[in-house]
Amino acid sequence: MKYLIVLFLLFLSCKKQDFGYSLNVGDYGGIGTNVHTIMKVSDQKTSFEFSCAIAQIDENLLLVTHKKFEKVGTFQFQQGNVMEDFDFKNSKIPAMFIFEINGRNVKVLILNLKDSSEIGTWEFEFGVDTKVFKCS
Repeated sequence: MKYLIVLFLLFLSCKKQDFGYSLNVGDYGGIGTNVHTIMKVSDQKTSFEFSCAIAQIDENLLLVTHKKFEKVGTFQFQQGNVMEDFDFKNSKIPAMFIFEINGRNVKVLILNLKDSSEIGTWEFEFGVDTKVFKCS
């Protein structure tokens, strides 16, 4: 009985520690003003699809140690009016992805690593059905 009590107390003390957070494999649909974006998480990579751009991180994001974390990947504008402000039309640029997990929701800030400028911030929710409309 003593061992059972000790194990129970050990379990309670361990439960308070931060062991990590996991992202579900599958699609995260854009929410709020980001309704036409999607984040696809697999066990090998994470990809993003926007109206006029795509992005990718070539590593596993399924288990992270904090609710806020950073990963490096690539971002690529494809076409449309958004191109007028950028010289790197259709080229992949290195990007920093800053994730913040809040339950089923994930907020992602993307920074251009070439000049440290902010590309944008998007919010996603796991399991939300989203249709991405491509710009022309």
